[in-house]
Amino acid sequence: MWIGQFAPSLKSVPPGQCGHTRHAIATLTGELGRYADGVNDDTNLARMPNGRSAAAGKTSGTHRVRSALVSVLAGLLLATGATSGANASDGWCDTDPLLVITTPSGVPVPVYVDTGALGAEHLAAAQTAQMGYTAASVANGSATNVKVTVMVAPDAFSSSFATRSAVSTGAFRTGTIYAETTGYSGQLMKMEFVLPVP
Repeated sequence: MWIGQFAPSLKSVPPGQCGHTRHAIATLTGELGRYADGVNDDTNLARMPNGRSAAAGKTSGTHRVRSALVSVLAGLLLATGATSGANASDGWCDTDPLLVITTPSGVPVPVYVDTGALGAEHLAAAQTAQMGYTAASVANGSATNVKVTVMVAPDAFSSSFATRSAVSTGAFRTGTIYAETTGYSGQLMKMEFVLPVP
């Protein structure tokens, strides 16, 4: 039986993402797209002989510039977490480090361990979660039983907040999901699955 442990250092913290951050980025993209369309419309209107002057087109374009800047600022504030407490805690924030499991026969099997915390303020705690695994031979040596443990420590914001974890072949719960579970900070989350590898 092989026992491994993984704990990200502060110098190599895995990237993370939050649900409200992804929404903010999508909103930002939409606003900038509409702004670009608006500028093109103004340019065309200013050139068309429809009675509108170039100055009128410029005024309308300036209004759109101001509106777009307001939207961009709001989006950036949301994306960086500079929001109210309610908005900052309305979704999961996940990190997804790569864990290479070594089977008893020495075969390396890379998997992603999605680890999340409920609330943007707990992302750093999720990024520094402690992980470990054991790998044991089963099915007469033709497969490997794997047990993965994850523990998200409490942080300065709360001594107990919701956590979750999943082991998958692809990043952020894509591909095959081998196992998943939920828990709370300070508690060990346990997942078990079988790899078809000796």
